[in-house]
Amino acid sequence: FEEVKINLENGKNFVIKSPGCGDHMFIENIKLDKELHHKLFITSERLNAGGQLDFTMSGLEQKGFCIDPQCRPVSAIEEFKICPVPTIDVKRTFVKSFTLNISCPEPDVRLKYDLECGVDTLRGVTYNGPLEFEESAVITAWAEKAGLEASPRVVAESVKIDGSRSIEITQGEYANQYSAGGQIAMIDFLRGGHEFKTGEWQGYQGQDLEAIVDLGEIKDINYLALGCLQDIRPWIVYPSYVEFWVSDDKSNWKKLGKVESPIADNDYDQHNDDFGLDVKTSGRYVKVFAKSYGELPEWHLGAGGSSWLFVDEIVIK
Repeated sequence: FEEVKINLENGKNFVIKSPGCGDHMFIENIKLDKELHHKLFITSERLNAGGQLDFTMSGLEQKGFCIDPQCRPVSAIEEFKICPVPTIDVKRTFVKSFTLNISCPEPDVRLKYDLECGVDTLRGVTYNGPLEFEESAVITAWAEKAGLEASPRVVAESVKIDGSRSIEITQGEYANQYSAGGQIAMIDFLRGGHEFKTGEWQGYQGQDLEAIVDLGEIKDINYLALGCLQDIRPWIVYPSYVEFWVSDDKSNWKKLGKVESPIADNDYDQHNDDFGLDVKTSGRYVKVFAKSYGELPEWHLGAGGSSWLFVDEIVIK
């Protein structure tokens, strides 16, 4: 806009003019009530006093225009100062070991942490640099600085998982926005909660899902399950059924059973259930097939659209 007029509540007005701004992108100078204005901001008090702000535009870059830091606005909190919350940098899961890093944007702080790792529990330890651990751990960290209130505490967890397992999705393709981190999310021992937006669920729209888990060697199997989410308002519906198969060689498969949805498709509550099956068998490969609910029915607000299948974790015990 070449001219904007702001009508203030006190009856005054403030006019901003920028002739030629559509053709010229660089500011040559600024005038406030016809006097040169050497700042890139005005205060609210000056705005409420009314007046006129004129921009002279140019097609050439003005390299020396308002380069002094004092020309720029500053945002700062001078009262109620506290330490910022530190950041805990760890992998959510690991196979052999993980490295713990804790940092804080506030200079000259003392970083402290509590640690629960295996049978060891540490309290109020001062962090002096990266640490490596070989067992699952829960870390609580905070920052302290003289003259400031200690920061709120932040918690992170890193879980050791069975690295002998691998997975191949042989049917279906998860949506990029609901990848949960990729195929490994299905066997990372981390479970999705009751909310589909957290990034922990893997979503498939209008597709069946088939996945094969390689246990690395033939093992005894007593329980199988596929974790699923239902929240029909955003079109997420439990699979019609889930089937489980087992094989020693990935060629000859034995069907172990079929589990149907335990919840009605028109139940508007959020649900998070395992489609589980007790078994007594052995094998190296486990195949899981989940049948998509398919097209949304007439009674649904999204009638005719393709439902979503949301899954997280193939459980094998």
